[in-house]
Amino acid sequence: MLAVLGAAYPKLHEQGGKPPDLSVGDKLLITLKYYREYTTMESIADDYDCSKSSVHRSITWVEATLSADGRFQLPGKQALQEEILESGNVQTVAVDVTEHPLHRPKEGQEAWYSGKKKHTNKTQVVVNTVSRKIYDVDQAPGSVHDFTLCKQTLLQLLFLCVIILADSGYQGIQDYHAWSLIPIKKSKTRPLSAAEKAFNTELSRRRIVIENINAKIKVFKIMAYPYRNRRESHLRRTKLVCAILNAEIAT
Repeated sequence: MLAVLGAAYPKLHEQGGKPPDLSVGDKLLITLKYYREYTTMESIADDYDCSKSSVHRSITWVEATLSADGRFQLPGKQALQEEILESGNVQTVAVDVTEHPLHRPKEGQEAWYSGKKKHTNKTQVVVNTVSRKIYDVDQAPGSVHDFTLCKQTLLQLLFLCVIILADSGYQGIQDYHAWSLIPIKKSKTRPLSAAEKAFNTELSRRRIVIENINAKIKVFKIMAYPYRNRRESHLRRTKLVCAILNAEIAT
C-alpha cells in the first residue's frame, strides 16, 4: 500500500503550494486507524496534531488512490468465469451474507430494517473455498432477503461450472442452479438421518472459510460498528477492505 501511495504522492503536489502537514506514511496510518478502530476524525487529528479537515482529506485521498490501483480492486465475478475457462476445472465458491449496522435513517426506515430492532446494510461475499480469494461483494438494504440478493447479483454464476456452497438462508437456490449445496433441514415429522447429519457437517466444514472471511472483515471496526458516514460510501469501503484482505492472503 505504501508503494502505491508513494508513487502517486508527487502528483498530488506537482503544482506546488503549501508543504504538506502529513507524510505518505502518516496518511496511510490515519486511514488504517480510522478503518480499524472507527474512532472520530477529531480524535485522530489530536493524535497527529493536525486539523480534522486534514484527516478527512488524507482518508479520502488514500481511499481514492488505492481503489484506483488494480492491486487493490476485487477481481469480480468475471475473473471467476475466466479462471474456469482457462483451467477447464470446476470451481467451488462459498456465498454468505453478513449485516453491517446503520444508524436509523431519517427517511425510508422500512427498507433498512432487518428485524431485531436493527437497521442494517446487507453485504453478500463470494469467496473461493480453496484460494480464499474474495471475488466480489454486493449490497442491499437490510429488509432484502438473502436469497433475493443472490438472485439479483449472482445470475452470472448460475450459468458457470461452479459449485456454490450456501447456508439455510438460500433455500430455493437449487431451483436456479443445480450445483448448489445447502444444509438439509429436519422437520417435525422427519428427523435427519446419520448420512444427512454427516453431509451438513461436511458442508459446514467446507463453508467455514467464508465465516472466517466475514470475521476478518469485521476486525475493521468501520464494518462492525454502526456506520456514521453516508450509506453510499459503504460498498466502496467494503470492497477496499476485502481487497486489502486479498492482498494479505496473497502474500
